[in-house]
Formats: sequence, C-alpha cells, structure tokens
Amino acid sequence: MQIVKGKVSRIATFGAFVELGENIEALCHNTEIEDRRRRDEGMGGYRPTSGPLKSAGPLEPGKEYDFKIIKISPETRRIGLSYRAAVKQLERKEIEQYRSASKSSSTATIGDALKSKLSAR
Repeated sequence: MQIVKGKVSRIATFGAFVELGENIEALCHNTEIEDRRRRDEGMGGYRPTSGPLKSAGPLEPGKEYDFKIIKISPETRRIGLSYRAAVKQLERKEIEQYRSASKSSSTATIGDALKSKLSAR
C-alpha cells in the first residue's frame, strides 16, 4: 500500500485517530505505532496492566506524520494505518538512495550524503 500524510486528531487507549482529509479518519493501532520491544524498554520493561493508558508513543495530537495504509475496509468504512511501517519504508528508501549515490561516486562521504539531504529540503 502507499504512504500518506495525516494529522493526529486524538489519542485513545488503543491507538491514534488520524485525519487523512475532509471527513476521512483512520486508526493507527498501538501495535502499529512502535515496535513492542522499544515501547517496553522506554518504560524500563514495566507495562501497567490497569488504568487508562493514553499513549501513542511519539505521536502527538495536532501534528502531521507519514503513515502507511495497511488496511481498507469499504464495508465498515475503516482505514488502518501503520506509523512504524511508514518509518521503516522511508528508512529503506534513504538507504537505497545512499547506496546508489555511493555506487556512482566512489569518493562519496557521509558528509556529502548529509549535505545533499539538507539541500533537498
């Protein structure tokens, strides 16, 4: 599926609701926000089992992020998103760009890669 930009509208105990456009809202479940291993490490390995846990990891309401569409259900009019899959896909793309750039120029350095990335912004 494809990468889309969306604005986090609100955080729930089970994930984040994301506005993709006018009257189009999708859900990014907690399992699709961060790797479970990283999430557990961030809390010292402790995961509370009771009480309201409203945490969507790095996602904050009102901010825009890239998401990968992982599920579309026209019958129930629901869209499932993955933040971590989008991050991984964008990282792979950057690695491929770096590899192709380093193949074309055997003297490319990390500094050159950073300069080209900053100038592209």
